Amino acid sequence: MPVRYSRPAAVVALLLGASMPLAIPASADPASPPSLSIGIDDGRANAAAGDELAYTVKVANTGAADLAGLKLVQNLPPGLRFTSADHDGRRDGQSVTWTVTVPAGKDLTVTSRGVVEPVPKGTTRLASSVCAQVAGQDRPAVCSTDSDALDATALAAASTGESPWWYWVVSALVVLAVLAAVLLVRGRRREAARAGAE
Repeated sequence: MPVRYSRPAAVVALLLGASMPLAIPASADPASPPSLSIGIDDGRANAAAGDELAYTVKVANTGAADLAGLKLVQNLPPGLRFTSADHDGRRDGQSVTWTVTVPAGKDLTVTSRGVVEPVPKGTTRLASSVCAQVAGQDRPAVCSTDSDALDATALAAASTGESPWWYWVVSALVVLAVLAAVLLVRGRRREAARAGAE
């Protein structure tokens, strides 16, 4: 059975990047709360620029009724480039959404993948959260988060504002073009001066 947290505790846990399931009541009626637990894990504690992360989201229906149209929404952290998701997961900006059915007493696992890129300056951890929302409800029933510490490569890229390789190629070509134009103008001036002297 998942540990129950108050809404302030859930917010604190998400901010701290705690990797734990969070259960938030989806209905004000305590007589029929959704019986759900959810977790997210990428199987690591550290991440570096260039790493491919595979987030595994597992949701369990511990109730007596099937849950159809259950929406799972994963928020992707800044600095993670989405590459794929199974079970028809759809990306919208920095989030991935699945719409699934979980039979009573069963669990379901979905996966998303992404590649770590240079992160925004000041970022020291890569945190991703996921929430499950029951059809017909206006807020999540359960949430969980996973957090990885960023190593020196990702942090260095963020602090130095590292530019992509093509930026330097284009810059070099521009410099060469300017030098060629300067040499051409000088050559023509010399030829004109010689012609005038003759």
